[in-house]
Amino acid sequence: MEKPAMEISRLSVRGQFILPKRIRDYLGVGPGDRVALVPLDEGVLVKKAPEESLRDLVLAIGRDAQAQRLSEKDVEEDIDRHVKQWKRRRK
Repeated sequence: MEKPAMEISRLSVRGQFILPKRIRDYLGVGPGDRVALVPLDEGVLVKKAPEESLRDLVLAIGRDAQAQRLSEKDVEEDIDRHVKQWKRRRK
């Protein structure tokens, strides 16, 4: 896709702004996707946020296992559940 020209958006009273459609399409983001706002000296860079890392997945599983005092079998089942959820979010 061709890089769009600069776009202008208005900030709402709640501090929100609309990311124009041409910019959303260029970034490949849609409803429910996360974007990263990176402060720079000359402004703010807006880019598609990275997906959850494998590390985040492992930490989530570990927290669940400890909180629920799960057995090894329970943890394996929990891992399967988390992997399925993680894969759905990546689509």
